[in-house]
Amino acid sequence: MNYSQLHSKNHVGNLRTGRVPRQFPGPAGSRLDNLPGAVLTSRTFAFVFALLAICGLAVPTPILAATGQLTLTWSSSDSTVDGFKIERSTDATNFTQIAQVPSSPTSYVDTGLASCTTYYYRVRAFNSAGNSGYSNVGSATVPCDVVINATASPSAGGTINGAGTVSSGTTATVTATPNACYSFVNWTEGGTVVSSSPSYSFTVAGNRSLVANFASTSYTVTTGTAPAAGGTTTGGGSVNCGASVTVAAAPNAGYSFVNWTQNGTVVSTSASYTFTA
Repeated sequence: MNYSQLHSKNHVGNLRTGRVPRQFPGPAGSRLDNLPGAVLTSRTFAFVFALLAICGLAVPTPILAATGQLTLTWSSSDSTVDGFKIERSTDATNFTQIAQVPSSPTSYVDTGLASCTTYYYRVRAFNSAGNSGYSNVGSATVPCDVVINATASPSAGGTINGAGTVSSGTTATVTATPNACYSFVNWTEGGTVVSSSPSYSFTVAGNRSLVANFASTSYTVTTGTAPAAGGTTTGGGSVNCGASVTVAAAPNAGYSFVNWTQNGTVVSTSASYTFTA
């Protein structure tokens, strides 16, 4: 049904005289041209004006909801609406109905959409008498998918979270967590430092290839004797975290070995003491 005919001057004149145009289609697909001179009742007038109100739909507004999703919203203040029919297009010309929803709420989430694609939407209302005219067209573009690659250097240095496929224009966060005996150094891309924070957030504009750099932890083992004349020790120096270290004590003449202590706490009673750094 083409309700735009209701706006023409001639039809308004006919309504005032109580006459029905011969070629004007009536409600629910019936034709009134077989009834020349028919008089429009007050009930028919109410139907006509209700349809005019339904035609006044606001432009549907698509908003990015999540990856591959758009949330469509529109408005209509007419109480005679039974629901809405939603149509979608990728060329703004050829539309296909994708959903029929109740009169409330006036929103719809369109899922499974392709990245890097612009979608066009229009909405029409309906009730038991038929369909309204279409709203104006609203559109939105689903962002392109980009790939965030993130690796650890050395690979044993730690773990990485946040890499993968994300939508362009969104905020991505990659996080580096050092393993035991390693410490985080920085994030680099192409050899250039981009962040010194283990958690690096940025706005996605294209593919990224990030490297989380870690450094192994090292310790210095210092040994000594008490009293100083009591003997000699070996095995101290710089060692890597996790390495096996052995220190040994040899008493001088007139002395006997007692124990090894660290910060006043006994750690071994053997002259040769092996531990993990």
